[in-house]
Amino acid sequence: MKLYTTAAQARARAVDNNIKEQLLNASYYVFDNPAPRSILMAHRDLIRSLLTFRDEIVNKAIENIDQALSLFNATYRQRNFPVVTVHVRRTDYTGYIKRNYNLTQLDELYFERAFEFYKERLPRPVFLVLSDDREWCRRKLQAKDVIVIARASPTVDMAVMSLGDHHITSYGTYSFSGALLGHGHITHPIGHNTKYDIFDCLESHFFHRISRDKTYKVNNSEVVLPQRL
Repeated sequence: MKLYTTAAQARARAVDNNIKEQLLNASYYVFDNPAPRSILMAHRDLIRSLLTFRDEIVNKAIENIDQALSLFNATYRQRNFPVVTVHVRRTDYTGYIKRNYNLTQLDELYFERAFEFYKERLPRPVFLVLSDDREWCRRKLQAKDVIVIARASPTVDMAVMSLGDHHITSYGTYSFSGALLGHGHITHPIGHNTKYDIFDCLESHFFHRISRDKTYKVNNSEVVLPQRL
C-alpha cells in the first residue's frame, strides 16, 4: 500500500506520466508471495533481461541439451526443429497439492495432449523432459520425439527450461518460472477442479490451458504458433 500510494503521488507530479524518481527509501518484506502471473507475462522480456543465469550454468544446460539431441545428430545451436521443454514435478508435491488445491498428480493424459498441441502447430518438435521422477517419465512419456534429459541440479534444469523454444509446465512456481524465463508459448494443466483457479485472470497470447481430465475440454483451435525456431 505504501508503494502504491507513493507511486500515485509521483505519477501526479510527473510531466509525461512516467515515474522517474525513487519511490521507497527502504526495503519491505511482502508476505505470501504475491506475484500476479498476468503481470509477469506482460513483462516477460524485462524479467528475462534482469534474471539471467551465470555463464557456467548456461553452458552446462546447453551441454545437457546437446547430449539429449545427439540422438537426432543435432545440437542446441545446430538443429532444424524446435525444442519444447517439459517439466514434470512429482515426488515432493503430492501432499501439498492435495491439501491446498484438492489436486492429484498429473498423469500422462495431460502431457500427451500438450504434445499434440505443439505437434499440430510446429514442424517436427522434439520434447525434452525434466523431472524429479525421471523413471516415471521414461515409463509413461518417453517416445521417439520425447527425451528424458540427464539429471542435473535444479538450477541447471531451470536454465534448460529457459533455453526452450516453447514449454509444457506442470503445477508449481518452479515450473512456471522456468517457462517464464524462456521464449515462445507455455501450456498449463486445467480441469474440473474449481479450487485451482489461480490462472483464470491470466490472458496472454503465449499462455494456453490444456485439459488434464478425460471429460474436460479446452478449445485451443484458434491458437496459431509461428513456424520458426
